[in-house]
Amino acid sequence: MEGDKRNLADLLKDGGVSDIPEFIGTLPMTVKKRVCALKKVQLNSIEVEAKFYERVHQLEKEFENEFNKLYEQRRKIVAGEYEPNDEESKLPI
Repeated sequence: MEGDKRNLADLLKDGGVSDIPEFIGTLPMTVKKRVCALKKVQLNSIEVEAKFYERVHQLEKEFENEFNKLYEQRRKIVAGEYEPNDEESKLPI
């Protein structure tokens, strides 16, 4: 659907608004304050999200060797290069 691909400026133009800065200038001060507060909340959210993904990356690096060992073990079993012993295969199907 074309409407899904349009940006905010296009949507405002379709609603009769051709100049966004001019439109924003007509908004009441309370609405402008809300918009600014929402922008600030969004920026804070982005900062928290960035910290979150930094930690995720640190954890991925921390556990990388352990996962690589498991991936290699799984690869050898799947490829038939290693046959698990009774203890390793002791798990119900």
